[in-house]
Amino acid sequence: LSPCVPWQSQTSGQYQRRVHGVIDHVSRHSGLDGAVVREQNFYENGDTTPSGALIFDSNLRAVWDQVKEQSNFDQLTQEVENFNADNKWRKRGISINPVKYSLGLTGKTAGTAVTVNPDGTVVVTSSGIEMGQGIHTKVVQALAFGLGISVELIHVRETSTATIPNFSLTGGSSTSEACVQSALDAADRINEILQPNSR
Repeated sequence: LSPCVPWQSQTSGQYQRRVHGVIDHVSRHSGLDGAVVREQNFYENGDTTPSGALIFDSNLRAVWDQVKEQSNFDQLTQEVENFNADNKWRKRGISINPVKYSLGLTGKTAGTAVTVNPDGTVVVTSSGIEMGQGIHTKVVQALAFGLGISVELIHVRETSTATIPNFSLTGGSSTSEACVQSALDAADRINEILQPNSR
């Protein structure tokens, strides 16, 4: 097995399916449309999540209403109901589902391992997983800035727990920023070590 952790939110799909299954069950037994049940359970500003996070500056209801309007959701729902009433054996369905994914970033740290070679090149590994968001590029740019060298002198090694522990998660732009800050901190430490030898 690779020591890398290429997963993002590996259990959230199952969790979301379970939650929406419960909401659908409530909807069927209460006679309310599933969208209505979901709307009635939205967080509002001032609410607190089970993990203790305060909800503030939420635009969930506005986004929900915009999605419903732009997709003609109510009209499509009526068309589905009409189709199902007219067809005994063939059925259609429609649903709209909000998803809350809590990143839980409080107290998380990132790591960066930096090796300065005798020829002046630098090798860096960060704890974030690169999956197209540009985390390696950002770390290289931050390290080049912090060390005052060209990005061409910096080589990136893929994330591996054989080199450095993985960040607790990769997502929500937080990993990139944490790894960049870690690279800047590493550059500061390297500069302190090399300062007596600089010309």
